[in-house]
Amino acid sequence: MAEELNVPLIRQIVEAIEMSPGQWDQEVWSRKGGDSCPTQFCFAGWALHLSDYLDEKGRPNIVAIQHAANVAPEGLDIVNIADETDDAFPWSEVAEDLLGFTGDQASVLFSGWVGDGTWDSYKRHLKRMTGLSFPDGKLDVKTRGMQTIAWTLNCSDCGPIQEVGGTADDHDSLIVYWAEHEKLTHGGDGRVQTSQLINADYMDRMMKVAQS
Repeated sequence: MAEELNVPLIRQIVEAIEMSPGQWDQEVWSRKGGDSCPTQFCFAGWALHLSDYLDEKGRPNIVAIQHAANVAPEGLDIVNIADETDDAFPWSEVAEDLLGFTGDQASVLFSGWVGDGTWDSYKRHLKRMTGLSFPDGKLDVKTRGMQTIAWTLNCSDCGPIQEVGGTADDHDSLIVYWAEHEKLTHGGDGRVQTSQLINADYMDRMMKVAQS
């Protein structure tokens, strides 16, 4: 049984949802989409998905069932659960254990409607219930004409935290710096999605340079 928050998994879920918001739906554990609709998960469903506890059809696999045998309520027929409906699987207990949530945290954060039902509202509740921070990193570019002369790394929680020159190597060094900052200052796992650091303004400018 987990005794503390699984911070890396929680952060991984937040990152995954923010990269693919259409795959989060707090009202379903798992809903397999069609050709143009991705599979959707609630926060707990994402915990199982990212822990490889769901098969390609969004059903609990044997690893999940073995885990459930250790954390599920007494009396649950784990042996025959694979032959039951998905509703028979103790999703909540397994996800609670994976995430290291207390019962109080799980009762709020696993509900089908948190706050006003938006991701921003859910994230505020997640911060309040866990005490974790989920800062965003952003690179702002300073230009002179079409020339990049400086990069500024901003943290949504801390403000501007580093500025360097305008070369590609400088840009790459800030991505590494952000990973270190997020890990040391905010308790993250040091991983970073570089696409989150490059803002639309910079991409627009780079496209103009490429086309000029």
